[in-house]
Amino acid sequence: MTDTSTQPKVPSKDSKDLPPYPRTAGGVAVWIVIAAAMLGAISLSIYRSGQLFKGDARRWAEKEARTTIAKLHLAEEAYRSKHGVYLATTSRDENDLYPARGPEPRRRFFQPMLDDRVGWTVLTGAMPEKRLFCGYVIVTGPAGSLAKAGPRGKALFGNRPPSKPWYYIRARCIQRRDKILIFESTSESDRIFFHQYSGPVQK
Repeated sequence: MTDTSTQPKVPSKDSKDLPPYPRTAGGVAVWIVIAAAMLGAISLSIYRSGQLFKGDARRWAEKEARTTIAKLHLAEEAYRSKHGVYLATTSRDENDLYPARGPEPRRRFFQPMLDDRVGWTVLTGAMPEKRLFCGYVIVTGPAGSLAKAGPRGKALFGNRPPSKPWYYIRARCIQRRDKILIFESTSESDRIFFHQYSGPVQK
């Protein structure tokens, strides 16, 4: 009878001593394919998350703009009933928006007490939040003249001066660098006009 206790053991195919990764070129290739697939899945997930963020940013911005414009209409009418005139938030032009002006979909702090646009310190109560996606401006003028209105304002009134004091509100909301959402409304109606501007951000 032969003693086999000193003979080397040959691991079977089921042995747990086998290395946990492939040693052949074919096995390595399989692992590379698996790793590439996992990397692709992660990249797709990140891309979809970015796309979702853009979509959410747009929805939030539009909701903010429509809500704020409606409140600003009420605030302007209340101001006129007390003071006899509408209140402007700028002495510059219809692109003097506050507080959001940058080209990315992030919110800006609304701090009118630290700004030189006097009208906003009065209309603060009409703003729904302290951090906003959109920038706003209100331009006002007397009856019978559109001299204080900018190109967009004149277009909103059909280039026909109203027979009573007027104002118009513009909200510009940034979706991404080359897409700008613009909401506008006038003292003539509660209707809100929307259009999307493509191109460089106007300063």
